[in-house]
Amino acid sequence: MSTITLFLYKGCIMQKMPLFNTKDKLSTVYKIMAVNFIRIEKVAQFIIEAPDDFVFEDVSNDVLLQMCNNAKQRINHHFIAVKTTSFSRCYKFIQKRAFT
Repeated sequence: MSTITLFLYKGCIMQKMPLFNTKDKLSTVYKIMAVNFIRIEKVAQFIIEAPDDFVFEDVSNDVLLQMCNNAKQRINHHFIAVKTTSFSRCYKFIQKRAFT
């Protein structure tokens, strides 16, 4: 058995993390709650035990989803999806008050 990592984003399972800007990653629940007025995207990362001969392309989406549901570890990543100029000012204000 080998350990693989899969990512689930909007119902699609992939081998690589979707392209989000890492500076827009929200690292704490408090930050997520503080910016609840914007759209936040969630990417789930699964750590899975798979057979040594596992080939991602040969497995159906249903089987991959079942593997994700039975994963030994799940890590949720949250990202800011849309950031406007006014949001940037507001977010800097929130960071200054709440996170320092």
